[in-house]
Amino acid sequence: MATLFISDLHIDASRPAITEQFLSFLRTEATSAEALYILGDLFESWVGDDAADAAQSAAGAALLTPLSKSALLAKLADAQAYAANQPHWSRFERKIAGIDAFVLRRGTHPRDSVEALTAILDSPRSPA
Repeated sequence: MATLFISDLHIDASRPAITEQFLSFLRTEATSAEALYILGDLFESWVGDDAADAAQSAAGAALLTPLSKSALLAKLADAQAYAANQPHWSRFERKIAGIDAFVLRRGTHPRDSVEALTAILDSPRSPA
């Protein structure tokens, strides 16, 4: 089974083709994967001081936690043991260490994680 990585999709309602490609990927290639790591920005959204509802933002933030660079690299090396022993692995580690990674933890009920992601999607965006 493969371990798959995706990065920086920036899913947004204004770009439905990206959403459809991602959903197609989840229905096809991703179904046989042992693990799927989502790196970078999955959604084109900003969660911060300008969130519509502070309680809603805090609930989502509790489920979405940053993954340290060392934890990310350890998870990657564990998931890709063969690749981790190849000559160019250290170059890959240097590149991947510059990408923010997060863990979406499960809530008490599956809807908690869905609501956390929905809150992120529905929150106002920060000005560019």
